[in-house]
Amino acid sequence: MTRHGVVLDVVNHSAGRFRLDGEMIASGGWCSDSQAPLVPYGRTRVELASSRLTGVRGVLWWVDDDRHDSYVSLAVSHPRFPADGAGATFTCHAGAPPVNLKEELAHAEHVVHGEHISPKAGGCSWRVVQVAPLLTIELHIDASLVHFVAQGPSAGLAWHLAECEPPPSPAAQKAAALLLEPRGDGSAGDALLKLRAVTRPRDAGVGARQGVTSVVGGLAAGIAAPVACTVRGARQGGALG
Repeated sequence: MTRHGVVLDVVNHSAGRFRLDGEMIASGGWCSDSQAPLVPYGRTRVELASSRLTGVRGVLWWVDDDRHDSYVSLAVSHPRFPADGAGATFTCHAGAPPVNLKEELAHAEHVVHGEHISPKAGGCSWRVVQVAPLLTIELHIDASLVHFVAQGPSAGLAWHLAECEPPPSPAAQKAAALLLEPRGDGSAGDALLKLRAVTRPRDAGVGARQGVTSVVGGLAAGIAAPVACTVRGARQGGALG
């Protein structure tokens, strides 16, 4: 059977060393070393493959190994036998993670051989080198990336983009704190708390990495669907959910 998979040639132009912080791979598995960091000022090969008819499909995210406040988050799918003309898809965010990585996977644009993509949000760009049978993408991480700052008692949700947004209001922080109160009823709040318990940082640091890892992990898993727009909604005076 023809080898089928995804190859990412990651060119990191920043000073950050990024290590894998989480993954949700619905189909396929690692061929390269999953623990190999995205080295600063260098290239790293990331490779996934699958022998299943569904091909490769999933989301992955890495975190800055030093400051824990910048992320490389991507969503990719490469079906072996595309249905209804739906071929391979890919999207990536560097610096700030997306609000809902699972949604990014569902709505990622189809790749076209030879195209070069530079997202409006910045942080990264990529070129599609090959589409089949190996989806091969050259991914460039920008030299300067947005950093996160966690603040307030509910740092797990009340994070903000230090360079792009004002801090959340007291009402927003209170709403986020209420969301995380355990109720023992199998609610999204309880699910998110359980998720946080198994996604704590690998070191003793507390703050942005712990909070954003938990949130991104929960959203990627589809556990916290009502939480997807919590912070944005609260800041705008909207309902949670």
